[in-house]
Amino acid sequence: METRGYPVEQRKGEINPNAKLTNEEARRMRERRKNEKLSYSDLARIFMVSQVTVSFVIRGLSYRDAGGPLNATPGEHYRSRT
Repeated sequence: METRGYPVEQRKGEINPNAKLTNEEARRMRERRKNEKLSYSDLARIFMVSQVTVSFVIRGLSYRDAGGPLNATPGEHYRSRT
């Protein structure tokens, strides 16, 4: 499916019609994770998304342009493949 010349899967962040969050919600999620030390599970319940979505947002794999603090230590979330 294409929309305005871009395949839907390539439209990033809140402009994707399948987006679960707005950029503002993604930014607030990152801030709450940093300031309140909430778990992924807690954030998933608050924002009504999956823990995988929370992980992607916090690590900056999705909603990159939303702003807010990114987790700069990916080793905290998965093991190194060495």
